[in-house]
Amino acid sequence: MSSHRLVATLLAGLVSVALVAPASADDTIATDQSRNEIYSGVRVVVSIWDGVASAGVYDIEHIGDMEYVSIDGAWLVLGEGSATSGGGGMALAGWSDIALSDKYQVRSAVGKSMLGRTTRMVEVMEGDLVRSKFRFDIRTGAPLSTKIFDGDGELFRSSTMVSFGRANLRLYRELLETGTQDIMMSVALGDALPEKVAGYQVADVYEMNGGGQQVFYSDGLFSFSVFTLAKNTTVSELAEADEVTIGSGKYRRFASPTVVWVTWTAGDVTYVLVGDVPPDHLEAVLAELPKPSRGNFLTRWWGRMFG
Repeated sequence: MSSHRLVATLLAGLVSVALVAPASADDTIATDQSRNEIYSGVRVVVSIWDGVASAGVYDIEHIGDMEYVSIDGAWLVLGEGSATSGGGGMALAGWSDIALSDKYQVRSAVGKSMLGRTTRMVEVMEGDLVRSKFRFDIRTGAPLSTKIFDGDGELFRSSTMVSFGRANLRLYRELLETGTQDIMMSVALGDALPEKVAGYQVADVYEMNGGGQQVFYSDGLFSFSVFTLAKNTTVSELAEADEVTIGSGKYRRFASPTVVWVTWTAGDVTYVLVGDVPPDHLEAVLAELPKPSRGNFLTRWWGRMFG
């Protein structure tokens, strides 16, 4: 698989993640409202994995069903099942909406003003654990603040709008016309992955050019895509990823402020997981997916003797 093709494929995985709107966690906030509004701002996102923080500052323009995101000179236009950047893009032929899992309970109330906007506070419980807190602008439905907590109740991810205003329509239209898109068609789930994983269910499955599938899982609050690739596929974007032990397996993991990438090989398949799941959910998910191959006896012996 070429580097360009793999970049485009991973891009499609991020589209799937982006399509799960946090507003779906509260029935009192109409998702269609935020999709029809026009606004812009600057969003600061910080995530913490194993005590190491990753931060990013994103320029946002939200127009109708689309959102333009820019960071460090790179840009991406997301929405309507597609992602477009200067290097090309991907579009999904169709996608499914997953209702919020019954493992979550939602509480909401009018919140304090933020950035001069009247807000609604939404708290999502997972049993006795506060899993997430959102602060939405009541008029537009825009998420002004998001806090996600790990299984120990510690803050794992924080997303905050530090400015909020009108969007630049001319700039957005120019960017949207840039690049080309490949279409990913929905197909039936293959044998490599299960339909349900640790409380997440398959929403959509897409066939990738060159072989393999992208399987999109969601529990209505968080989501991830798993890509099945040929065993010898080189995932250049993860070449510098850290080797970590998660549960009983060894993986390569790279965490950005917004999503985590994990890759491993099992049998004749290389897997790449891309999602916004918190660390304890990630461990539970990986425990129910195919386990990383350990290699044969000579490979393990050589590694112990010579590193």
